Amino acid sequence: MKNMKFLMLLFSIVFATKSCSSETATTPIDVVIESSSQKLYFNGKIFTSDDVKPWAEALIIDDNKILFVGTNEDAQATADVNSTKIDLAGKVVLPGFHDVHMHPMEVGSTTTVFSLNEEETNAENYISAIKKAANDNPNVTWIIGFGHSINSLLEATRNPLEIIDEAVSDRPVIIMEQTSHSMWINSKGLELAGITAASPNPQGGIIVKDNGVLQGILVDNAGDVVFQQAVSSLNDADGEYNGMVEYVLPELAKYGITSVSDARTYWKRDQHKTWKKLADNNQLTARFNLGLWAYPTENDATQIASLKTLYSNNENSYLKINQIKLYADGITHNTTAALHTDYKEDFFINQQIMD
Repeated sequence: MKNMKFLMLLFSIVFATKSCSSETATTPIDVVIESSSQKLYFNGKIFTSDDVKPWAEALIIDDNKILFVGTNEDAQATADVNSTKIDLAGKVVLPGFHDVHMHPMEVGSTTTVFSLNEEETNAENYISAIKKAANDNPNVTWIIGFGHSINSLLEATRNPLEIIDEAVSDRPVIIMEQTSHSMWINSKGLELAGITAASPNPQGGIIVKDNGVLQGILVDNAGDVVFQQAVSSLNDADGEYNGMVEYVLPELAKYGITSVSDARTYWKRDQHKTWKKLADNNQLTARFNLGLWAYPTENDATQIASLKTLYSNNENSYLKINQIKLYADGITHNTTAALHTDYKEDFFINQQIMD
């Protein structure tokens, strides 16, 4: 049996015979099986965005490049013989969506330890959730949250600072509002940030007060500065990287988003380096344009010089650093945007966001 198996193994090798005038020799010939990286998708409803031929049946993709779009018949004739063939069975194929304003790295970051329900209208009902976050995270210096609506704070029957202090008073708490244009912060957080009732509004921000009394609300740059202080205390260097790989990029792919403008890249926190690391490790599955944040309190000439050194715009790269993000005023949502006429209700009357 052993000899038989050995003979079968020998005969499984293909030989060709070559005739000579004096002898017959056997010469082995390698069997080459061609492989292909091409994928042929057929039987689909493919929207091309071409006014002349808006619909197609098939497409061929090779190494993330579209080589062909057309009919099933022409695709079969064009594709490699060994291409992977995928029957779309009548499914619709659309071009990738482009999201021109997103904060992907903030969404995926592990810096936020809890979230609030943005639909909640009574700020008093947030107390239990904030307490739970503090109990669930006993070792973090700053308790960082996200998700409330600023309207719930502005319409509260008592000072929002009293509400958040009732939840947690012994450790700093800062919660980013759902639009990211304001922060809800407790007294311990204000103390660590050096903010008192006498503190003036910083450039590009508002420290909200009612008749000189702090309300625990910091608008735009007033809150951004403190939030960066809170984030820097976490020492979570890989949190943003892992959040992108494990959550953000799969979510973008799931919904067909293939191009994104990151509308606020905190380069002083080295977020651009995290983006570059993602690109260098071939982790990016969509194209990204970064909008470097222009810090309102920085010297303009010095900051512009720094931003220029970070510029990159290689059209073949999945990562481009080619935009700058800045605020001219605020947003209508919290009545800080500049309008030609007065708001019917102005939350921050006489508290200008810009100096």
